Amino acid sequence: MTLDQRWQVRRATINDSSSLAQLNQHVHALHVEAEPGDFHDVDPADTREFFVSLFVGDEHVVFVAVDAAGQAIGYVLAEDHQRPETPFTRATRTFYIHHVSVAPSAREQGVGNSLMAAVETEARRRGISRLALDHWAFNETAQRFFASLGFQPYNVRMRRELSHDQGDPH
Repeated sequence: MTLDQRWQVRRATINDSSSLAQLNQHVHALHVEAEPGDFHDVDPADTREFFVSLFVGDEHVVFVAVDAAGQAIGYVLAEDHQRPETPFTRATRTFYIHHVSVAPSAREQGVGNSLMAAVETEARRRGISRLALDHWAFNETAQRFFASLGFQPYNVRMRRELSHDQGDPH
């Protein structure tokens, strides 16, 4: 558990699901605006149920930052991901960070750093030596934040949209 004068980071419980859903709205709205072909508006009840489902099993871990009044101001969602060995790749175990969200009023105060420190501590506790994540190319704020924590690109995904009104380009 990380303690700061203004907030505390703790492991989230199923009782935090509504707060997590609210915090998710901040970051999800960015995705809907920038990538409407991939993201759509969500029903808060569906988002809450998504978070409720994460508390079954132990592969997902959610940490929440709460302020002195007990109000949730940020969260991080990570998954213990194990990839089996194939003829081409080694087996790997990665603590994969799916979501990081900090309420706009709590940004630039170290809340995100504290949440990521909790993830790192949990990964070490589990014997995992690799953290991984992805972010959308439009989100330069996230890119700067993750780079400041030592994350480096290791795999580049690309896409190309095909026009349905044009014939075969060859």
